[in-house]
Amino acid sequence: MKLVQAIFAFLAAAATTYVASVFFYTHQVISLETGVGAVYTTEQGLQTLLLNLQGFGQLGAVFSIALIIGFIVAFALKRLIKPLAMIAYPLAGAAAVVAAIYLVETTMAKGGAGAIWGARDPIGLALQGLAGAFGGTVFALLRPR
Repeated sequence: MKLVQAIFAFLAAAATTYVASVFFYTHQVISLETGVGAVYTTEQGLQTLLLNLQGFGQLGAVFSIALIIGFIVAFALKRLIKPLAMIAYPLAGAAAVVAAIYLVETTMAKGGAGAIWGARDPIGLALQGLAGAFGGTVFALLRPR
């Protein structure tokens, strides 16, 4: 039963991370574009968000793999460093997403202009880390004890 609960907790964490990441990505891109004169209606913004949710599955898969690694590391570290226990999974989620973006940027995009447009600047990258922290919090709340 604990295995089923752990799988459910992970799937909920991955879904939370994905939805938050795509929301932040979409918001960042639209904000940057409106900053240079583009005009979006509310309907266009929502449609863009929905299309991004449908189309960014590969990024969700990359983040899911990163979260698995991060949560395993957090599980081990929180046993060794007791003060870390309360924030281990949110911190692992944030670190996993930022590390995944870094790896995508440096290996696949060869350190170019930024393969993940919504994370090109410090605010966008921080928001992506926050999405991972949200997922880590969900995992911490739902995981088996």
